[in-house]
Parts: sequence; structure tokens; C-alpha cells
Amino acid sequence: MMKTCTKCGSDKDVEDFSRKSASKDGRRSECKTCVSVGGVVYREKHKDEAKTYNAAYRSLHKQEEQDRHSRWYAEHKTEVSIRDAKRYHDHRDEKLLYLSSYRSTHKAQAAINSAIWRKTNPDKVRAISHRCRAQRCGASGDCSAADWKIVTSILGSVCIHPNSDECHGMIHQDHVKPLAKGGSNHPTNRQPLCEHHNTSKGAKWIDYRTPSQIRRIMAAFQMKLFEVAS
Repeated sequence: MMKTCTKCGSDKDVEDFSRKSASKDGRRSECKTCVSVGGVVYREKHKDEAKTYNAAYRSLHKQEEQDRHSRWYAEHKTEVSIRDAKRYHDHRDEKLLYLSSYRSTHKAQAAINSAIWRKTNPDKVRAISHRCRAQRCGASGDCSAADWKIVTSILGSVCIHPNSDECHGMIHQDHVKPLAKGGSNHPTNRQPLCEHHNTSKGAKWIDYRTPSQIRRIMAAFQMKLFEVAS
């Protein structure tokens, strides 16, 4: 069934018109495209009014808006993560310049924010520490907190050393092939070891992972690279 838009004069399918119970055919007289464009034009001409209206609406429906945003982010977690990573990669220099400028003009607040962030994001702090150490060694690759979670989802969040009875201390992200011997900082070169076994391993090249686990890790990160590229 076709309908003519009263604004652009185009004949379009009835589904291209929003519903309106008050009209005879139950649809608006203007197509969705014209309504959308009209809204953009109106907001551009009445920026202050639109800003005031939106602020008042959010104030009256604060909890509803928070719930709606939480639901959306929960449903699109992977897409948001990939989008944010790409955006940071594309605008990295601008972001770093802004952060540097902010810290220089808000030193006290920046210090407080940094302390809070470090306390609430221990996994990311460790990832940054590993990244800095890898850069000093000239190692390639990177392993974010999210990457380490993928590794531990396959290997487990416990020490994988055969002598599990000797395990003690917190879990470390051990480089299978040490950075000092040319190992990469990529998550495929990581394995979870307790503090005792990581220290005793030292700069030795020892892989405690099974062949099956190694294949699963390789496949997981090949899939991740494919998702980012697409």
C-alpha cells in the first residue's frame, strides 16, 4: 500500500510513515525521512530551547534514562568495546594532548582521579605496567585487561604449574617466552602463574599450557582480530 508524503511529494510504502491514531488512515501525513530532517532543522534553529527541554526531561526521568542506557550498553557491549577501541586508535594523539592539558591545569583533581582509578582498576593497572616493561625491552604486541580475561577464560584464573601444591601468592601474568629473550607482549605469550612459580621460573622459556589450550587461545585472538578488522 502506497501513500504520498505531503512534504516531499514522494510516493512511499505506508510503512515509511509513522503511526498516528488521530489520522484517518492511522499514519502521519509526512514520511519518516521528512520528519527526521525537520527535527534536525528545528533543533538547529532552536538550540537553546531544545537544550533546556532535554535537560528538564532528563531531570524528571533520571532513573528511566539511566536504566535505558544501562540496558543498551549491556545489549551492545561487544560493539561498544570495538567502537571505543577504534575511536581511541583513530584519535589517540588528540586524546593524549587533551589529557596532558587537563592534568597540567587540574593537578590536584587529576591526582585524586588517578588514585581512584588505580584502586578500582587493578587489572588495567597491571596491563599498563606490563606494556611499559615490554616497551623498555622493545617487545611487540599488547595485552589489555580484556585480553587477559580471554586468556584466563581458557586457562583458568589459577596457577597452571604442574606442582599446584606449592602454589602461593597472587596470580601473575607470566610471559611464556621471556621478554628478555625476545618474547612478545601479546596475550598468546601469557600464562597464569602464582608468585612463587613465576619467580622461580625467572627468565626460563617454559610453557605449561597444553597443546589444546594453545590452539584455543590462538583461535580466540584470531577471531578478535577479524572482528576489529570488520
